[in-house]
Amino acid sequence: MGTTHTIPRTCRRRSDSLTTGTGWNARHHERSEPVTEVHSTPTTDARELSIAISKARVLPGSPARVTCVLQNRCDCDFEVVSSAFEIKRTHIGARHALPKAGWGYAVTDAVKPATLLPARSELWTTFEADTRTTFRGAIPAEAPASLEPQYYFAGRILYRRFRGELLETSVYRRLAYPELECSIIEPTDACLNKEGSVVFASV
Repeated sequence: MGTTHTIPRTCRRRSDSLTTGTGWNARHHERSEPVTEVHSTPTTDARELSIAISKARVLPGSPARVTCVLQNRCDCDFEVVSSAFEIKRTHIGARHALPKAGWGYAVTDAVKPATLLPARSELWTTFEADTRTTFRGAIPAEAPASLEPQYYFAGRILYRRFRGELLETSVYRRLAYPELECSIIEPTDACLNKEGSVVFASV
């Protein structure tokens, strides 16, 4: 999918990031590669050890572009070990699964391995839906009928503070109209949405 660009920021307000072209109200780029941006967030409360996938907005088109936000609200730095994101089109209530490298049409370079997410920071990344899918990566601006296949954002990231530790955050959310934000968690997909689960931890 191309080369990821990482731009470190310090003491930057969220409103400033909307001029970079990676926000959901930014104009369409000519670039097709994923775009990643890191900047600080003004949160004051330390959360449990985890990275949250806080937002995922869609820019309709063929192919569609997706901007998602990773939030580290903790007082420690994290290193991303791997990531996989995918736009899926399927029926409500169907059996759903998280993306996995080497399976389906997962985008694995939206967040490069070894990317550092400093304490109390956000990482914004934008990628294109894979055009090899049956729907050619296209997402319409108008909502499909309720009995038709719907659009979903699925994501999984593995990360750590140090060697000997591996944490996971994953999401599976349906695209909401007219907001164009992937925010709906269906009851059957609740188990696919988790934050900071321990995959491995040395004693």
